[in-house]
Amino acid sequence: MESELSPGTSAGSAFVVVTPATSALVAAAVAGLVFAGACGGEDDACPSAGGASGTGTTAASGGGGSHAGGGEKVVTSEVEDTSMRYQKFYDLCVERGGMVQTHAVCAGVNACKGMSYNKYDYILMEHTCKAMNSCGGMSCVELPADSGKTGEQIYKDSCEGCHLPTADGGFKLFVPPGTDLDQAAEDLSTTPREALLAAAAFGIFTRNSNGVSGAHMPAYHERYARAELTRVIDYSLTLPVTAEEYGVLGVNEDIVPP
Repeated sequence: MESELSPGTSAGSAFVVVTPATSALVAAAVAGLVFAGACGGEDDACPSAGGASGTGTTAASGGGGSHAGGGEKVVTSEVEDTSMRYQKFYDLCVERGGMVQTHAVCAGVNACKGMSYNKYDYILMEHTCKAMNSCGGMSCVELPADSGKTGEQIYKDSCEGCHLPTADGGFKLFVPPGTDLDQAAEDLSTTPREALLAAAAFGIFTRNSNGVSGAHMPAYHERYARAELTRVIDYSLTLPVTAEEYGVLGVNEDIVPP
């Protein structure tokens, strides 16, 4: 896995540490781990057509549309809750083994089916498809059931190929050019656990200082349960860490192409 320790898909992934110079570029991610996937199937993928406008109008009431597979997207419940705050939503999401995403507006941005809260109209919604509303708030993304795989099994299946076993059998952490490598390796163990979970579930995607998109680690919210992501993080943190700069054929990301 490649990532950048910042706040916030098939076989590989990687950890990357965010420095003050790069933190603005990786505000949506935070240190990576493993995993793969993008929403798929009739219940998860919706077309862009819909009624979401960013002003509180839900696609369910404002535009319709159907799944990529032909089935209609479904809102299973809508309840007004003016008392909703992040911690309350987070607790509800964790109870069901989900992962929280936050959004400026989430029409077509929130990942897969689950629960969303719209800060514009205070509606807590259960739905079967992303792009269900312009929530401007939070989504709880449902993850698969726990298969019982150990952290080591998951690591070998989905992480090791990109985090490249080091000479001592350790974990390779990829960081932006110019990062203090020793400090980056040391800081990994103190990175907030929720940050590591978010990176493992949703991947690490950035924008470099020259404006070029950076894709460092795939998302695994469709492959592994929250408990499985937790176990693979626990296992990874037992390994010796070696940090290495990433770059493009020796060209730092700061350099503006001609």
